[in-house]
Amino acid sequence: MEKYKKVRLNDLPVYSPPGHGDTFNRRLIGPKDGARHVEVIYGEMGGVGHAEAHVHTEFEQCMYMLSGRLRITGDGEEITLEKNESVIFPIGCSHKVVCESEKASFIVIYAPPREASGEAVNQG
Repeated sequence: MEKYKKVRLNDLPVYSPPGHGDTFNRRLIGPKDGARHVEVIYGEMGGVGHAEAHVHTEFEQCMYMLSGRLRITGDGEEITLEKNESVIFPIGCSHKVVCESEKASFIVIYAPPREASGEAVNQG
């Protein structure tokens, strides 16, 4: 039987994902921690934070907003995401993200883990 693992946010290295600006993530849970089916990220975007339009071909992405405001566009739609709101980007869904507040913080969930996929992951 595998043991559980405790993680502290401030003990984790910060990295910026490829194609993102003024964005700072910390991998809370991933394959290196024993997770086989999910990856959990804590992310922050500054006032000029953004993610260029992109598509994930190997995993779904969910975001849950902790603070701030993000504008998300893709596949002909535009939404605003604020505190206590979430969104899912199914596999193949194009999305672009722009921070519309001084700062935004959020939780990102990848299933299966992005870290274990063939898509680029910047370890920072």
